[in-house]
Amino acid sequence: MFNPLPALCLVPAVYFGLLYFGVLTHEKMRRWRRWSWIAILILAAVVTPTGDIFTMLLLALPMVVGHEVIVWSAALRERRMQAAPARARRR
Repeated sequence: MFNPLPALCLVPAVYFGLLYFGVLTHEKMRRWRRWSWIAILILAAVVTPTGDIFTMLLLALPMVVGHEVIVWSAALRERRMQAAPARARRR
């Protein structure tokens, strides 16, 4: 039987790859935050081995935290990338 739980741990890595190659920006991810949370909750409800809400939330919580960490790190990275040419011109 296929167990999709380990594959769900790769979702933040996929987000980071899309951000790194410029397919996504942190602004897009912030605008889509509500839909991302809904998609994560639906995915957790489908993948949860039992039908109770507690298990679903235990599965969804790390994905939501991973999503938020990626959004914040992408915003920080974009700020640093914008500030890097300004620092190079000062030298």
